[in-house]
Amino acid sequence: MFYPLLNILKNKKIPCILFENVEGLVNLKKGQVFNTILTHLNDLNYECFWKVLNCSDYGIPQNRKRLFIVGFHESILHKNDSHKFEFPPKTSLKYNLSEGLGRPFNQQIARTIPVGGRNSPLDDRQNWDGYTLLQSQTEYRLSIQDCLLLQNFQTSFQFCGCQTSQYKQIGNTIPTNLSFVLGEQIIKYLKQKKYFQTKKRGSNPQIQYRKTPYLNYGQFGECMIKAQLLCFQNQHIRTAFG
Repeated sequence: MFYPLLNILKNKKIPCILFENVEGLVNLKKGQVFNTILTHLNDLNYECFWKVLNCSDYGIPQNRKRLFIVGFHESILHKNDSHKFEFPPKTSLKYNLSEGLGRPFNQQIARTIPVGGRNSPLDDRQNWDGYTLLQSQTEYRLSIQDCLLLQNFQTSFQFCGCQTSQYKQIGNTIPTNLSFVLGEQIIKYLKQKKYFQTKKRGSNPQIQYRKTPYLNYGQFGECMIKAQLLCFQNQHIRTAFG
């Protein structure tokens, strides 16, 4: 649920927040739920920016649209600064589905990996893991390793639980490269707001932090992944992340 996270923000006044959910949240109950979320964040003095992003626009061959809300607390913003946060620009695919998985598939961008619903018939609209191999015209089902690649994880990454649970965990996360480019944009924006200040001590510049420790890009992506896995185990928090 959103409200446990809201309580954290009330008590901690976190300078920057990033929420992720399914794109349907925007129009849920004719937009009332989404507007309520933005209103609550605004009441806590967060300036929020939101956009629906598709991970196929950021290098990974998976048609996966997700809503992202990025918010900045007024304490780090300047009243007369008109510069607004911008979401990362689109990039071209690094590889298509066949190149990524090493098989000649009948389509080059994968369907969305959901939380469940495996093994539906190929012609069923709920089918997501079944594909046709072009040369042999045989059926192929995505393995856990295939799904890891489509979420931009290394195949050596290990999930806990049975196979069904692992598929569910993979379907509940977001591609790591999308976390990375979002993190880059957030850090870029915070630097523009002079949130990070640099002072020289002798010949070595030292980073001085105004409120919270700086996370490098790798740490940011790792934190996002750990947050996703934590939320998978906590029903009250999970839905706020998707």
